[in-house]
Amino acid sequence: LGTAGFSSSQVSLAVSYAPVWAILALGIYAVASIGYGVATFEDCPEAAKELDRQVKDARLAMEKKGVKL
Repeated sequence: LGTAGFSSSQVSLAVSYAPVWAILALGIYAVASIGYGVATFEDCPEAAKELDRQVKDARLAMEKKGVKL
């Protein structure tokens, strides 16, 4: 098995750092994916209305149990 002109110490060094580079690449991909998702996030007015309703329902339920908010 040839090393394509690289010395065995260079190949050994590259192989030993391969997991570090793989984790770094996955981290960059994850950050880029989250950034893209935030940049292209669209508003959901129906979901906002539903969440407001759920919060009001939860407050009423808590008040019925004697918890003051």
